[in-house]
Amino acid sequence: LQRHDRNIRTTERPFPVIIIGE
Repeated sequence: LQRHDRNIRTTERPFPVIIIGE
């Protein structure tokens, strides 16, 4: 689920690195 959530969050925010960091 984390991987899917990451893609969804990336769509909302152009900061995939920050999302992965959190």
